[in-house]
Amino acid sequence: MEDLQPNTLDDDLNIIRSTNWDILTYFRSIYVSQSEQSQELRSELFELDVKIEELKKTKDIYTFQSDSNRNIFSPRPSDTSVRSKGQIIQEQLDELKDVRISLTERIQALDKNLTEIKHHIHELEAANTCLSSLYQTLPQSEPAVTETEAPVPPSEEEETQDLPLHTCRLLMLQQYDNAQTAERIRSSVRQGIENNQNKLEVLKWLIQSDPNRARLTLQELQNANQRLLQAADTIIGELEQGPESQRPIWMAVDDCIQHYRTLYPDCTIDAAIDCADYDLKILPILTQTLIRLLKEVMNNSFYYSNANKIMIKIYINSRMIDVYVNDNGVGINADYLTSSPWHSGLHRLHEIIQLLGGKVQIDGDIISGTNVRFSFPVYLEQD
Repeated sequence: MEDLQPNTLDDDLNIIRSTNWDILTYFRSIYVSQSEQSQELRSELFELDVKIEELKKTKDIYTFQSDSNRNIFSPRPSDTSVRSKGQIIQEQLDELKDVRISLTERIQALDKNLTEIKHHIHELEAANTCLSSLYQTLPQSEPAVTETEAPVPPSEEEETQDLPLHTCRLLMLQQYDNAQTAERIRSSVRQGIENNQNKLEVLKWLIQSDPNRARLTLQELQNANQRLLQAADTIIGELEQGPESQRPIWMAVDDCIQHYRTLYPDCTIDAAIDCADYDLKILPILTQTLIRLLKEVMNNSFYYSNANKIMIKIYINSRMIDVYVNDNGVGINADYLTSSPWHSGLHRLHEIIQLLGGKVQIDGDIISGTNVRFSFPVYLEQD
């Protein structure tokens, strides 16, 4: 029997995991949809019960009037109009009771379906856990290559064909980032310094002419300087990107997701981080890169997809980082790479993952939302 290559096992297992997550996402969406439908039916049932109770009370009133007006010793016939009103109410009650029976049956059927769907969801989640455990058991080293199975090395032309193009794009992105940072410094810091400089000129004149106004201007200057310091600290922190490199990768990812939960409280973010080793020491640049890529995907969901539900699943182990993100937004066009600017976030994502030797797939539509899958190999920090 021929030995399977680890890369082949990785690819096959990733396909199974991806398919499993697609099925799980499908069942979860059905569960949410049918849960909402069941809740709507229960609300209708509650309103129906209230209406039935009101009609019963009204019917009792007419029945009481009919009994009190009737005299068995009197030749006067009973009030037929009152009797007909009571009959009309009774007919309405009978119709509402039939509707109630139908609603109850529909609710029971939905509850039964929800129980079955929930069971399938639990099984799929258990399968995901098993797949994750299986992934850890894959061989870490490449098997010996026999003479008959020696792989054909890529030609030099194939290796270098796209390298200049990706290098140019990377340099362009770097230059674009520099220009964006320069603009932020100009608008957030330099402009503020110029405004403060003008206020200082005014302050010199106010110290002698209007001391009270001078004190107010001085307070404004102090507040403005505090804002400038905060703006400068924000830009410096983004350029350094130091905090993520000091923490475990799973913690940095979790903090990033919590930040978006705080920033967008109306959006439901369902996230799961599966880290094989919580003490895993990955190269800090990979942690920073993963956070940046995740932010690109999240920002796309909020700014362009108009999503209010996002599901995130991240696998991290000593071999690979695997990310899957799905939102319930408007989806994405198949030609997004050609229709969007070269410096867009998704272009960046493609270029960075390409340079890391990873894989990326982005698709979606109005029904399934946007699906983003990407993975890249892990390089551990050397002790």
